Amino acid sequence: MFALFKKQNQPTETKATNNKVTFQELLDIKDIRVRRPSNGISSIIEQTILDVLSSQEDKGGKKLVQLVSYIFNQLGYHTKINDGFNDKKQDVLIFQNKDDDKPILVIQCKSYSPQNTKDRIKIGALSDFVAYTEDYKDCRMFLTTSYFYPKTIEDFADRVILVDRIGFIALLSKAFPIETANVMNTLSLHDIKENCKECRHGKLQLLFFNNIPNFKCTNCATKYKAVNRQPVLYKREKY
Repeated sequence: MFALFKKQNQPTETKATNNKVTFQELLDIKDIRVRRPSNGISSIIEQTILDVLSSQEDKGGKKLVQLVSYIFNQLGYHTKINDGFNDKKQDVLIFQNKDDDKPILVIQCKSYSPQNTKDRIKIGALSDFVAYTEDYKDCRMFLTTSYFYPKTIEDFADRVILVDRIGFIALLSKAFPIETANVMNTLSLHDIKENCKECRHGKLQLLFFNNIPNFKCTNCATKYKAVNRQPVLYKREKY
């Protein structure tokens, strides 16, 4: 199923007419008529991104580990989730080819939400990771949804690829540009309280047409009637 998603979402070559490239093609701006997710896998990716970047607790970091695996699959690599009590600090293993014995990259993931965790990644966490990955000195990554303390960066940036929340969002944008943009759109509308029941994470914007109130999802374009100023599911619109 994910393989089909990859095939449908591969970057397409820039089309030129009479050797001229439009600004939309040059800037790689997705056509507004087709930019929204059109399959179940894409919706799952979006929801997982939103969950991982939100203040919700990610028990055991399982959602983050799965999302990291999705990212590298989408970028053309093979992955193995090695998360568990005996993972030796190696949550996700990245392989160039499916049948390779040795990974080309080992990743430890730490799901720490800055919204509800009063801490950042300390030296101890990197010391343990380095100790368990001596065989992968040039190919190891520590990825977190939080940030690193300055001393941690100073001591380990030369030995480990350090990916903090900002770097992680950049990585998401590379692998899943449309899904990540949709999630960033939702997160930017945090003052709107009502959520869409169809896509589960779009926000419901209150609109007035001919002085009649209704709601429209900012993500999936589902329309709601306003009954006593409360949204009641009405229909899914194209845009």
